[in-house]
Amino acid sequence: MKFTLFTVAGGVAGLGLLTYLFGAAGWWLILAAFALMLMAGWAVARWLMRGRSLFLDVTAVLAVVAVSATAAVVGFLGPADQPAQDTVGRNTVVAAARDAVTALMTFTPGHGFTQSVADRLADPLLTDYRGSGPDVVLIGAVESGTTMSAAVVAGAVDRQTSRSARVLLYVNQTVTTGGQPAQQIPVAQWASLVHDGSAWLLSDLRPVGVQN
Repeated sequence: MKFTLFTVAGGVAGLGLLTYLFGAAGWWLILAAFALMLMAGWAVARWLMRGRSLFLDVTAVLAVVAVSATAAVVGFLGPADQPAQDTVGRNTVVAAARDAVTALMTFTPGHGFTQSVADRLADPLLTDYRGSGPDVVLIGAVESGTTMSAAVVAGAVDRQTSRSARVLLYVNQTVTTGGQPAQQIPVAQWASLVHDGSAWLLSDLRPVGVQN
């Protein structure tokens, strides 16, 4: 019974910590190390339990269980803002950035603040958009009666965690002001996003080369 408690506790701790440390590694590595941890826990249990009193046995078991539980929780949950590397996660972020930027950079004269656009935004960009509408994209757009449409042609994640991300987007803008011919303008934009618990929202947008 004592050996079993030590072995299970050590195994849980080992699995949790290895998951934490080798999150990007293959599960075969984690399982192999887990098996070694079980063997080590059994060996340590035999050594610790030899010739000890019941009180010391109980104290040792409780101590190991407490440490193991703490290590397992930390290992399984991971850091609060851990890197997210999976392809599905990156694709989701790029798609959210594409949708938000396309909506934000597409407008016509007489249409300022639009709720469908605001639903894709987060502060500080949301506050700026509520106050300025399309002017957050092109200064003077509202006053000059500018029409703009945007098409994102490519995008890639620059950095991403569980709570925030930055995406590089290549955008083709079509801008028409007054009676002037439409202008095709290719731009590269940094799109910063935050996760609100249910979706990725655009919190900042600026051309490449412009510092925050």
